[in-house]
Amino acid sequence: MSKWCHLGVQGALLSILLEKPIYFSSFTIAAKTPFCKEALERALYDRLGNVKLNHPYNQNRMIIGQSTSCEFEFSKNSGRHPCASSISWCKIKDKCMEVAVEGKRQGVTKKNINTSSGRLNICKLRLFSYFKEICDLHNLEVIKNCDIKTICYKDAKLLATDYKDNWNILRKSFKIWTNKDAQLLDFF
Repeated sequence: MSKWCHLGVQGALLSILLEKPIYFSSFTIAAKTPFCKEALERALYDRLGNVKLNHPYNQNRMIIGQSTSCEFEFSKNSGRHPCASSISWCKIKDKCMEVAVEGKRQGVTKKNINTSSGRLNICKLRLFSYFKEICDLHNLEVIKNCDIKTICYKDAKLLATDYKDNWNILRKSFKIWTNKDAQLLDFF
């Protein structure tokens, strides 16, 4: 969330298509949830010191509040374990809802687990495919002398130079940040 407060929620690929970052204006904690506003602000902003980002990025301080009446129906209770299933909603033409179990489409067979029928619409491969379709459909020249149809995901993210440069500035302020193996981002 701290990264979102500084770079926006859109990520590198969408930052290529947008004029400015998308920031949350507020964040609401459900009623009866233990939380300390000062500790949350320290985690989101203060621990990073006085980090200076380049335009259009900046530190976006959200309004942080707690609901007095709206409890989270599925809040944690002692003795209960989290479910491995999740539901994602997407406003797309095929399906608006998908159920996943441990990150894979529910009901997919072992034979199809690594095929297109086993992928969720929110996986990086699908999202990158949608990104390329949008660029192609609207004849967007994302960057000169670059064929978006043949570029790999990792290289496409590197085209977001403003985002990447500001993320590198911000990353220096975090004591520890895990990095993904670059080979995991090398797909088309």
